[in-house]
Amino acid sequence: MTATAVLAVPSEPTTALDDKDQLVLTMLRFTGARCRAMARTDLFKACAMLSDDRSRAVEAVCTALLRSFSGTGGLPRLRLYELTSTEVSFDEQWLLAALGAARRGDTDSLSFLLARRVPAHARRQIGFLVSALVDAMDRNARAA
Repeated sequence: MTATAVLAVPSEPTTALDDKDQLVLTMLRFTGARCRAMARTDLFKACAMLSDDRSRAVEAVCTALLRSFSGTGGLPRLRLYELTSTEVSFDEQWLLAALGAARRGDTDSLSFLLARRVPAHARRQIGFLVSALVDAMDRNARAA
């Protein structure tokens, strides 16, 4: 079983994204496509490995986040479209909204988004991974 689904034919309407969100979405889709071929990962193990490594790369955190949504342990599978798709899935919109809330430091919005999509037992870990991805992207942008 795969951790994510990459679909060629979208079912949701097109959503206009700004350049920054389009870059993040491209990274999510690319990493999601790679994750399909990987084994499932345990959510707690992924968070534990990343919490000790302060020099973590964007790709490593993104991979841990996307692999956590494997359809096991009550977590849904994410629907990520192909890199070339002009459409944006509900799951992609949700990820972008969660990343945006974490970037703004809007814990209320992030908590709401997590509560609507993630089972209670996994919210803290998924919230950690979302925040860690934002931190890694920001650190990467400052270094560039």
